[in-house]
Amino acid sequence: MHPTLTLLGHVERTYLVAHLVGIVLGLVLGWRELRRIGLSAARAAATLCGLVVAAHLGAHAYHVVTNPEHYWLGRGEWRDFATQGLSLHGGILGAYVGLLVAARLLSVGSWVLGDALAPSGALALGVFRLGCWAEGCCYGRRLPAGSLLEGVSTMLVRNQLVSLHPTQLYCAGFAFALFGWMWARRRKQRFEGELAVAGMVLYPAWRFVVEFWRADTPKSFPVLGLALSSNQLVAAGLFALGLAFLWRHREALRSGAPAGVLGETAGPGATATDGARRRGARRRLRVEWSRPSRRRRGARAPRS
Repeated sequence: MHPTLTLLGHVERTYLVAHLVGIVLGLVLGWRELRRIGLSAARAAATLCGLVVAAHLGAHAYHVVTNPEHYWLGRGEWRDFATQGLSLHGGILGAYVGLLVAARLLSVGSWVLGDALAPSGALALGVFRLGCWAEGCCYGRRLPAGSLLEGVSTMLVRNQLVSLHPTQLYCAGFAFALFGWMWARRRKQRFEGELAVAGMVLYPAWRFVVEFWRADTPKSFPVLGLALSSNQLVAAGLFALGLAFLWRHREALRSGAPAGVLGETAGPGATATDGARRRGARRRLRVEWSRPSRRRRGARAPRS
């Protein structure tokens, strides 16, 4: 592990560098995809900035709620609030709320917006987890002797170097694989929302499993004979929510009804013609957003 990096003569925390790199990669890729679906440059930039803020607010709020002893009992971590205290699940929930707000303000279907941003979110998440591995946080339980992963993630325990499960790399590898699948699938989707729901279902399921190897999260919730952490409860909730959205969407497609946006249904009287009319309206909006405004074109020359 490498907790610090030397950049241009300055020593910086690797975690913060990885966090910044993940944000930049996510913004660049997200801006490209938002432009591809028809948003103007200004709308795309505003949407991405708003989602970054919403995700960080959610990540901090979740960490404060689930770890009150770090903030309210004299630990003094409010001083480092800007550089630590980030929770993945809180970030996902914050980004989800920001996505719904952005979709409402832009008059764009939440499925369309979620599909456009899902690959960039998975890529940024993978980079964030590399920063966790370098920092040594989010560490795993002790590895059995002779494991192939021995030495990848270590911790000093009683003056002895102990090999741990590299749970950060488990999550990073899965996030990168999910990004590769989403990126290859984004132009071949069977229905709107496929990428967004896939991310909501697949990553929480993997995170639920990885939590059993985590050593830094208390397992204080007994469920069906298993001791679960708060992260596993949230992951299970996201997984169930994703399955519910997927099931409702698939049923609407089988019945010929138009696909609703995230959290909405098409209505009992909707028909396939209504769905085609809505899709045509979205295409017209995309064309209008991509056209330059009159102010940028300048005044038209008078007729001769």
